[in-house]
Amino acid sequence: MWTRSQRNFAMQWLAVMMNLVAVMFVAGEQCSAPVVTTSLGEARGFCMHTRKGHSIAAFTSVPYALPPIGDLRFKPCVQRNPYIRQKEIVGDEDCLYLNIYVPDAHLRARDEKKPLPVMVFVHGGGWMCGDSTVDSYGPELLLDRDVLLVTLNYRLGPLGFLSTQDEVCPGNNGLKDQQEALRFVQRHIHNFGGDNRSVTIFGESAESPPGEALRQAFRLAKFLGCPQAPSWRMIECLRTRDSYEIIDTEFMYYEWDYEPMTPFKAVVEPDLPEAFLTRPPRAPRTSPAPPWLMGLNRDEGCLKIAPLTFYYENSPHAYVITRILRERYLNQLDELSTQQAIRQAVHLALNSSTVYLYELAYRASNSFSQVFGDPHGDYGVCHADELMHLFPIRFLSEPVSERDLAISELILTLWTNFATTGDPNKPLPLPTEWKPARTGSRLEYLVIDEQPTMQQGFANQAALWGRLPLWHTLTDVNTQTHEHTNRFYDEL
Repeated sequence: MWTRSQRNFAMQWLAVMMNLVAVMFVAGEQCSAPVVTTSLGEARGFCMHTRKGHSIAAFTSVPYALPPIGDLRFKPCVQRNPYIRQKEIVGDEDCLYLNIYVPDAHLRARDEKKPLPVMVFVHGGGWMCGDSTVDSYGPELLLDRDVLLVTLNYRLGPLGFLSTQDEVCPGNNGLKDQQEALRFVQRHIHNFGGDNRSVTIFGESAESPPGEALRQAFRLAKFLGCPQAPSWRMIECLRTRDSYEIIDTEFMYYEWDYEPMTPFKAVVEPDLPEAFLTRPPRAPRTSPAPPWLMGLNRDEGCLKIAPLTFYYENSPHAYVITRILRERYLNQLDELSTQQAIRQAVHLALNSSTVYLYELAYRASNSFSQVFGDPHGDYGVCHADELMHLFPIRFLSEPVSERDLAISELILTLWTNFATTGDPNKPLPLPTEWKPARTGSRLEYLVIDEQPTMQQGFANQAALWGRLPLWHTLTDVNTQTHEHTNRFYDEL
């Protein structure tokens, strides 16, 4: 028999344990292995959890096209007929898979609930490297919001962007992969509780000057012992080469370290039925463009500007030189890297599109400067730093601060608001109204920092650098075709 005090203690302990179990359940919602039936068959997933403990139904390595191998190499993707779940093999030419992440509670009640907006992420890497695996771009941050996330793989380097500039191999196969993945989303995302009428694409991009693609194709063929003409013989020969042998040629395209960052890029194709891009992207649109959210990081271009421009990387005084140059020159020279983004924003605004411009000014505890930079200097808010606020970047190990979390929550709100409504200001309120950019003498943009503010001046900065002779030595502009290539920094 228990005494009254023993019974009271037991009841208190039971209450504590029940509360603990309740807290554990909230912190990590229970989830059973999800299964979704599509017109192609069953997709079987597994469970994950968000940063805040909500359950995620994860469907990884979902094939969206036939493997582009053998006779299909250098050709557009073919839509898969049977739905065969295959394990993704990293680094294989058979790479056309995507991942779908759904809030588990929404998936289980999708027949009764309104479909969620879909965010499709296209990874960067200069069209030469990268992947969409859960270790690279996981859903743990974005899926705390009411959205679906889709990440995708596509062909890279010469396998994805080789072009003979004719009907034999017109090019842009990596972009055609992305297009096929988007078709898959349109056809099947409703089975996962997603809204195929509300799809937002986000990621990174680059482009190529005219004629460069064909020169790269000739270099590849010559190096691998294939004829350079006619085109069909070149491609026929290259199809017989091992895919690893083709990828292993990347070293011959780099003229300085890893520059140019994107030796194989998008091209304007001949006007063929299966063409992806038959006119320059900056050519006037015949229909209104969708809303755009775009921007850059404050120190975007400093990553490579100093060592490449002043040739001091091997100097014993490199640290001191970096500091002096960055303080005296590169805070201004870095504006060169903003030129392309500004030009794109103005072009879109002139074509009746709503454009929201931003500059990320917050330097988080972790930065890609730690990965891409040198051991002598901190390059500030560098290229791709915005991604760590959207995805858990697992190979950066500095502890995340409360300030970092606050900025991450702000960026997640901005991005998912935009995906939901086309306006980053709603439905969730913001501390500062983000006004769209307007054409005129001074473009407005949001500075994302601990205290977000609206500022003006991008257009004036662009005009200043556009007048400098140095700028014209770093870029090629074809005014007749509207093509522009920033040779100094060609990936944003």
